[in-house]
Amino acid sequence: MAPSLADLVAPGGCVLLLQEVQEGVVGPGSRLADLAAAATTVDLLSRLRELASVARRAGVPVVH
Repeated sequence: MAPSLADLVAPGGCVLLLQEVQEGVVGPGSRLADLAAAATTVDLLSRLRELASVARRAGVPVVH
């Protein structure tokens, strides 16, 4: 039987992995200007900051 979604996202069985969220990738000086602009348009950094905060409060490890 496949695990339930609740089992998959339980704090003891998952991790929040943030990758390539650095100044040189999504910041104003990025060489990936379109990606940086898209990140700004959707307020990506604030959203990820909140997501990481909620994950930590729930006991989910945050790796970046």
